[in-house]
Amino acid sequence: MTNYFPLPPNIKIEDQKNNIIQSSITLMNYPNNFLLKNSKIINRKNKYFYVFKLENSLWEIVDVKKIAFGEFFEFKRSNLDVKDDQMTVIVPSHERNIDNYLYKLPTPLSFRVDDSPIDERGSYNFIYCDSTASYQGEYPYFMASLKRSSFFSFDSLRLDNNADSLCYLI
Repeated sequence: MTNYFPLPPNIKIEDQKNNIIQSSITLMNYPNNFLLKNSKIINRKNKYFYVFKLENSLWEIVDVKKIAFGEFFEFKRSNLDVKDDQMTVIVPSHERNIDNYLYKLPTPLSFRVDDSPIDERGSYNFIYCDSTASYQGEYPYFMASLKRSSFFSFDSLRLDNNADSLCYLI
């Protein structure tokens, strides 16, 4: 399965000395899961990770990183030329040249080598002061083409008006 990796916004917190939660995604050029017997068929070539932002109904390339086989890279939102309220997506690819402006995001590259059940994931990082929380996640390619879909959460999504709590939904 192939996946997109939306980059969450930096979150501003009112009335706090350190008033921002910084977001980033750590991705790697290596399959997340495979059967050991299939290790010989892993593609060991460099991969390209394109960062797109949505601007006036067009996807625009903001950055591209060539990542060597086995390497990790952290995409920090604060290092990119994007607004906090702007949709930003990272797309893995084997292509070196993609048009700078697109109406539709390219199909993301899959790192899969077999039918192992674990999906390809990135590490979503949220940094506040000296603390970091990380979550594994992805946005499956097939969901981007659904005509009808629904949102279901394993936890109740609280969108109440409590003045002491903030809720963000991407």
